[in-house]
Amino acid sequence: MDWEAITVEETASLTRTPCECCGKTTLQADGDLHHGNVWISCYSVRWSNCSDAPPPLLTVYVGDGSDGARADQRWAIRSYWRSEGLGLDDWSAEERAAITLFTLLDREDVLDTPFATEYWSMIDAIIMKDSRLEALRA
Repeated sequence: MDWEAITVEETASLTRTPCECCGKTTLQADGDLHHGNVWISCYSVRWSNCSDAPPPLLTVYVGDGSDGARADQRWAIRSYWRSEGLGLDDWSAEERAAITLFTLLDREDVLDTPFATEYWSMIDAIIMKDSRLEALRA
């Protein structure tokens, strides 16, 4: 799947909340991804301009998005976005205990799999096409 064939639907305006470490504004952009007329994923990108903040975090949710779906029918994968590029991120034990709606995939679950190419195409589409990320692309 080529990233250029993926349509990005910005589902809401930027969400602004206070940063947990300093009180400055944390921003979140949410959206859906489509390939043709087919929904393939939803996503969120979260970042802060705080100097102590972690790099922007892109989370992609794939699988069955219906209300009745089980965690083993949908997955969450995330990547951090640093100036030198993107990298897959692992989930902490605390996150694994708290998040039960999705199966959380780590680097080892994605790298060197047929899904990896599709995942990176989705990430490229988000970065290149979501207009709310303009400042992060600069």
